[in-house]
Amino acid sequence: MDYDYFDGQPLSHHDFQSLVDLLQYLKQKNFTHEFVAKEDSIFDDTSNRSYRAEELKVAGTYRFEGDTNPANDSELLAIVAEDGVKGTLIVPHGAKVGQNDLLIRKIEFLK
Repeated sequence: MDYDYFDGQPLSHHDFQSLVDLLQYLKQKNFTHEFVAKEDSIFDDTSNRSYRAEELKVAGTYRFEGDTNPANDSELLAIVAEDGVKGTLIVPHGAKVGQNDLLIRKIEFLK
């Protein structure tokens, strides 16, 4: 995994108090696009472009756990596309939210 994106250490080793803090940090690192897993592609809401899972790599992950309600748990994936686009994909846990979990799992991690 390429830790150069995150000050030389895995994203999960940082300490963020909120999702907003994490997103601000990632925007400073040029992870500015917002991805959503649709039925058959990963859609970039920022550029209105669709990607296949094979065109993307996960650069890092960060998990937030709800203090009292497991439905508030979520995981953020920092994603790099093969065309250089960098962005985030937020995966809520606990409740079904309509994102294609199988497609998300096909995105490989950077080595």
